[in-house]
Amino acid sequence: MTDKENTSENPVQTRTSPILLTLTLVIGFLLGVAFSAWKLKDPDYASAPPQGTTKLAQMAEALEAQVAKDPKNANLLARLGNTYFDTNQYPKAIDAYMRSIAIDPSNTNVLTDLGIMYRRNNQPQEAIASFEAAIAVNPEHENAYLNKGIVLMYDLDNREEAIKTWETLRDINPLAMAGNQSIDELITHFQDGHDSEGKK
Repeated sequence: MTDKENTSENPVQTRTSPILLTLTLVIGFLLGVAFSAWKLKDPDYASAPPQGTTKLAQMAEALEAQVAKDPKNANLLARLGNTYFDTNQYPKAIDAYMRSIAIDPSNTNVLTDLGIMYRRNNQPQEAIASFEAAIAVNPEHENAYLNKGIVLMYDLDNREEAIKTWETLRDINPLAMAGNQSIDELITHFQDGHDSEGKK
């Protein structure tokens, strides 16, 4: 799930499951894994997504070789980070994304994916900082708001700020979704007194 050169903003898809009353979906939401739509637009990936770790490992190896030859190529570094993202190699993904951002600090999709990797690497404060950096560049970047709220709610236990963040997302796009659940339903769920495990 990697990007090539297109860095335009688009409606975001997410792996994050909505918070429902069923334990399965609650567990899914707690994973808090999301990804940017830009990764789906790579012509090398979208037409025929790689299957299995072997294919992804081959892609990572090829990208590593390209980066070695062209270490200042922000797009190559982002694509390498995406491959590490998809194989759950959080520190490597963080390193690749950071190197990409050092070259192109305005890429909000890379900043958002960096935040996701920080979260999965148990670095919630760094995740928040990365999402906020994406929002500073583009105040309407929906996925950054969605994921910032997830980290605030589940990792930092800050219900009030999480709801405020999601309310801002709702103001930007009233039809925004968190998985199969609307952002409005998500906000209402927590305003009704449910905790991060779906209990009242």
